[in-house]
Amino acid sequence: MNPNDEPSLMNTENKKPRTRPWIPTRITPALGMISGFITGYLLTLMGMNFVIMKNGLSFTQSILVYHHHLFPLILGIFTGYLGYHIGRMNRGREIEVNQILDENARYRDLFENNLDSICILDTEGHFNYLNRATEILTGYSETELLKLNVSALIHPEDRKQSIYYIKKLRKSGNQKNFAGRIVRKNGKVRYVEVDANLVQQEKNNIGIQVTARDVTTRMMSDALLIESEKKFRTLTENLKIGIFRATKQGDFIEINPFFEDMFGYERDDFFQIKTHHLYHRPSDRKRIVEKLEKNGLVRNEHLDLIRKDGSVFTGTLTINEIK
Repeated sequence: MNPNDEPSLMNTENKKPRTRPWIPTRITPALGMISGFITGYLLTLMGMNFVIMKNGLSFTQSILVYHHHLFPLILGIFTGYLGYHIGRMNRGREIEVNQILDENARYRDLFENNLDSICILDTEGHFNYLNRATEILTGYSETELLKLNVSALIHPEDRKQSIYYIKKLRKSGNQKNFAGRIVRKNGKVRYVEVDANLVQQEKNNIGIQVTARDVTTRMMSDALLIESEKKFRTLTENLKIGIFRATKQGDFIEINPFFEDMFGYERDDFFQIKTHHLYHRPSDRKRIVEKLEKNGLVRNEHLDLIRKDGSVFTGTLTINEIK
């Protein structure tokens, strides 16, 4: 993968499919029964023939004798019965092994094809296992990552914070949704949201499972929104007109300094009163609310307003409904 490429799962390479290992003990119950019967029958004949030949009978005479003898037949049936059960045991083992292989394959596919980066670190922070998404997120190949410590990827300004989270992880066993920055192989910075869990064996910590998702787009959108709000606040605070935001119920949400000066209230005072306290005539507020509900906008309405000290002044009101 070109390290200059942005992370994308569309860049994944085709990997060779994993093949199921051949199980040499594919003995069915029927095959076991037949082979057991034949083996038992023939071995019994040969054994008895050896004994009789030692007693002076010819090979032909011994075969004729044993063809009419029930002992080889009975022993053949017995060994066939054993073969049948051996076949059943092997068949069961084959099914069990296949089930384990299928389950492992499902977990492996889930691990490999997950859109989030998943990796297993040892207790010192070195990579032991990782999926394809980790390569895409970091820009490093699997071979390169297996030689690295995770600290090499953490943004220098976030390393102190990472140490703090690792200490909390060792105490609690897991840490959810903590954010940070990583530096990709090409030097670009990505914002990530991380979940981490301790991997334990017999109550001993043997590693850390880390799941990381790229939240750069979301973080950049949030940063733009914050910047936009800062610019809006700077603009409204310096305007020589009164600006306020309020709920439909008349509760103040935000006011600018000039609005405070117009009515003679301190900022905190506005959050103790309602908007209707500023109207000299209650009928004016009723008319404004009806227009706002009908049109979603009230523009350049002239009306009398009242200050905190009770003095009345004439103002022009423009209101936009925010949905």
